[in-house]
Amino acid sequence: AREVAATLRRDAPAPGAAAAVLRAVLQSRDDFLLVLRNRVFVDRAFLTKSKHAAHAAFVASVAKRIRLDNVAYRFSAGTRGVKRSSCRPVPTAVIAKVGGHRQCGALVPNPYFGPDLEAWDVAEDVVPFATRSSKALWRGNISSRPCDKDAGNRARLEACALSVERPDLFDAYCPHVNGCAPRDPDQCDAAGERLVAKTYGGDVFPHSAATESMRRAFRAPATIARGYVEPRKFASSKYLLHLPGAFTGSYSRNLNGLWRGGGVGR
Repeated sequence: AREVAATLRRDAPAPGAAAAVLRAVLQSRDDFLLVLRNRVFVDRAFLTKSKHAAHAAFVASVAKRIRLDNVAYRFSAGTRGVKRSSCRPVPTAVIAKVGGHRQCGALVPNPYFGPDLEAWDVAEDVVPFATRSSKALWRGNISSRPCDKDAGNRARLEACALSVERPDLFDAYCPHVNGCAPRDPDQCDAAGERLVAKTYGGDVFPHSAATESMRRAFRAPATIARGYVEPRKFASSKYLLHLPGAFTGSYSRNLNGLWRGGGVGR
């Protein structure tokens, strides 16, 4: 509801412009999707992109369960969302927002884990919540990227450093030392986050100050490499950290996987 309300306030066309907006959507042949009388229509060009084709199949599977209103919109499969320069007063569905909820577009599920709604009903073997571990669990790689693209790696380094300090609360580590190569936490400042906000819109997220535990983890990455955890084991933890890394793919793809485990995603 928050996404839809924010999208209507920010991206809604001017009164009386519906016909022009519909023409603009339908002219984006490789990006538009039309729901009319509970049937899904797309151009052949739309189906040449794997995520687009999966999204169309996902919407069609929803239409089998409930009757959808007539709607036309653009779909973006970008892993960082739509850039500020590409925002238009046209309904747009996105699978990611690197700038937070105020970035343009309305979030929809990433269809990576199944283009059919039926696949989402097949959850992992669920362990009763009360019997699960209370440690916040994460596994993934940490790499070093330019400062404007390194915020995710910095968050992963911080989580791993917290795990060394408070192993009673956190179980966040790299699976192997050869996939654990963080950037020096003192190298980047908040300029990277400001550049992302300027490019994509949305919010400038707080830049966490480097801690001594982060510095120690950077100097000795072997201390934050604790072995692989099988995906089914994630269903044994109450709390699952949403910090994908190269180990599990993009943020939106990873989040869909965590939902299937029945834990609380953070």
